[in-house]
Amino acid sequence: MIDKFKSLVAGYRNTPGYLKVALVSVWVGAALLFLMATIGVSEHRSALTTVGKKAAPSVINAQFIRASLAELDSHAANELIAKPGDNMKATKAYEEKRQALARALATAAENITFGQREREQIDTLTDGLTIYHEHITRARKENERGRIEALAHYRHATELMHETLMPAADALDQVNSAGIESTYSQMRSVSRATLIALFTSGGFLLAVLVATQVFLLRRTRRTINPGLAAASVLAALFLAYSGFMLLHSSHQLAVAKQETFPQISMLLRARGAASEAKGQESGWLLDRPQPDTYATAFTQSVERVKALPQSDKFVEFLNVDAQIRQLELAGDHHKAVALSIGKDPGEANYAFASYDSALQAAFDQQQTEFQQRIDSGLYDLRLFGVMAPLVALAIAVLVLLGLRPRIAEYNV
Repeated sequence: MIDKFKSLVAGYRNTPGYLKVALVSVWVGAALLFLMATIGVSEHRSALTTVGKKAAPSVINAQFIRASLAELDSHAANELIAKPGDNMKATKAYEEKRQALARALATAAENITFGQREREQIDTLTDGLTIYHEHITRARKENERGRIEALAHYRHATELMHETLMPAADALDQVNSAGIESTYSQMRSVSRATLIALFTSGGFLLAVLVATQVFLLRRTRRTINPGLAAASVLAALFLAYSGFMLLHSSHQLAVAKQETFPQISMLLRARGAASEAKGQESGWLLDRPQPDTYATAFTQSVERVKALPQSDKFVEFLNVDAQIRQLELAGDHHKAVALSIGKDPGEANYAFASYDSALQAAFDQQQTEFQQRIDSGLYDLRLFGVMAPLVALAIAVLVLLGLRPRIAEYNV
């Protein structure tokens, strides 16, 4: 057995033997390059899809739920501070927001990504919103009858909103945010590993090609072998292109995740904090027996808004709020309520709508940029994934065409 093995090895210790080993080595190198490129494409595509198409939308949806809860409570208070039937716009806005929340919760339930804790928060929100709506419905009926019980039901509803529903929405946001951070961190590690593997396999292939060319030059006194030269150039170009594409897709993901996505998140938090402030303003007018509770909460919400984007647009609303409080403290409750629920220039809802429009415009811009980054990275990978097998095959064929005549010379 040992003699046969020695005889087999000896058969390759000559020029044609070396060339055959080189040919097989190039094929192995081309196969490894194709394999590493394919793995790289797959891992980067998975990262972009997971973060950009699944995890980030889940976080955005959770933050939308949190902001929408604040808006819902604000609409309920706006409706109840007016006489029954006088603020149907608030009633309509309440129903629209309630339906939007139901859709957002259904979306969250269909796209549970990070386990049981995520599901628990969604269940808490779904069940709690049903109870909240029951309290608001009873408050409406009691308000129509002119009974003080309307205030009790509103208190139960807003207490449920701030002590159960909003904390559950915050917890849902935290679960998804922690999940996206963990996913992104893992994806970055995998990306680095695939890039190292890609350049290692490409370096091996180029080393074999160059070594084979040098061997031919020394043994056969031939100049450059066209097949080997073409394969070397193609391998070098593809390796450079591969590195550029994978690094570019990683860069697109990094910018989307670390720069654009935080802006989206802050804008949604700003909307939620501002809506809470609007609801607390209305609550202050509605629940006069305990005004300090709403005044303190209003101040806290305003401070959160000031620390977030577009806060300069919130100044007009604060100016109107100061007028509302002056009227109420002066005993002119009717004018204070009219100014609070009014939608004309100089009134609270108009000022709030202007601020909200600025937030929405900024949000749409950032979300468009985020999606463009993700889509750009995915597009690059689609093209790269098509090229990889074609290039590997071309390299294998070029080397075969370049070495086959040289090997055949020794078979004559």
